[in-house]
Amino acid sequence: MRSLRATLWRLSIATTREAEDALSEWMGNLFGAAPSSYTDAETGKTTVSVYLHGTAATFRARTRAAAAIGKVKASGLEVGAGKISLVKVVPDNIRQRPSVCGNW
Repeated sequence: MRSLRATLWRLSIATTREAEDALSEWMGNLFGAAPSSYTDAETGKTTVSVYLHGTAATFRARTRAAAAIGKVKASGLEVGAGKISLVKVVPDNIRQRPSVCGNW
């Protein structure tokens, strides 16, 4: 069981709708995690992401993501920008203190 304090990372690739499914498949297979994708309705920009637990999981993550982009490009699909980002996910409530209720 993973520690609740384990660091969570989001690895994302900016891509095209054309390459979205192929990159999602590659990312899921490479990282053993279910990918998610999002297309902004206003800009049409598509992002494929996977969430990784712990710092060890991020080791060579960018290199592996770049390899996935290369495979999709080699298949003839247009991947667009192919920009890779790896960011630490900070929980919304990280700075909140537990509320104190005197009636409990």
